[in-house]
Amino acid sequence: EPGCAKTARARQIAAEWGMHCEVLSPSVRGEGAFGRTGLFDFLLLRPGRSRGDRCGQRSGHLASRTGRAAADRGLREGSAIASGMKLSRDLGNRPGNVCTPTHLAEVAKSMGRELKIDVEVLERKDMERLGMGALLSVAKGSREAPKLIVMRYSGAGKKPPVVLVGKGITFDTGGISIKPAGEMDEMKFDMCGAASVFGCMRAAAEVGLKLNLVGIVPAA
Repeated sequence: EPGCAKTARARQIAAEWGMHCEVLSPSVRGEGAFGRTGLFDFLLLRPGRSRGDRCGQRSGHLASRTGRAAADRGLREGSAIASGMKLSRDLGNRPGNVCTPTHLAEVAKSMGRELKIDVEVLERKDMERLGMGALLSVAKGSREAPKLIVMRYSGAGKKPPVVLVGKGITFDTGGISIKPAGEMDEMKFDMCGAASVFGCMRAAAEVGLKLNLVGIVPAA
């Protein structure tokens, strides 16, 4: 809340460090996020099923003229966060025979074309030349080609970037002979680190964050 002690302390710290502090209503940002994630359902591989209009009740926010800009920003941020969350969930839920390293590389390239993200994909020969034995050794356990995906979002000029690295093992076969069959499908979630990086990159680019962000996904 704008008048609470924590907000006052945040404003004080911002002033001491020469930073700008703007209070956005959590309910506004949350509304933007919930509107796209609250009713999430993975239907991509279920033919004939549609999300349709599952939201029977719609809500809105009233903002004064002075608070409208902050409210609009909050909704944009919430929507961008939700977009990133949805991408992460969709990737995480896809089975290993669909969400392969090649599939992840194609998703990255598609996102790069849509948003202001530079994408570079290193192939097996590139990794061999660079001596990336660890990733190449893991990839030997599958006929699927490995990919090293590098995504770069530039929103802050020449400032040092924030770097995110997400594990992209699309199906965890380690110790597969002793794993319980009942939970075998969950091995596809071993690439959720990569899915999180994808989601962060998308959210940052959609909202236009003023920072440089690099996402690295070793996929096998």
